[in-house]
Amino acid sequence: MFVQIRGRRIDISQAMRRQVHLRILRPLRRRQEHLAQMLIWLKDLKGPRGGVDKICQVELELAARRQIIIREQDADLYRAIGRAGERLKLSIRRRIEARSR
Repeated sequence: MFVQIRGRRIDISQAMRRQVHLRILRPLRRRQEHLAQMLIWLKDLKGPRGGVDKICQVELELAARRQIIIREQDADLYRAIGRAGERLKLSIRRRIEARSR
């Protein structure tokens, strides 16, 4: 699976990359054959002013040419990444189960 991690108004640190790997990519290893490519956006809408403006958006293309887009927003980017990972796992499982019926 091809994966890109991009940032908008944010420098992506090694800790952020590690969090993306642990919370989003690692749990999907068993589903690799169903996944084609993934684009992960980490954004800070307001910059250093703070607020509930940190976004983790995951755009996943499944091997069956279907797309899943998950967007989580929080004051803490790490929490947004974690919640996006949880939602993504559930969405993938639902899509795969629905397709196998």
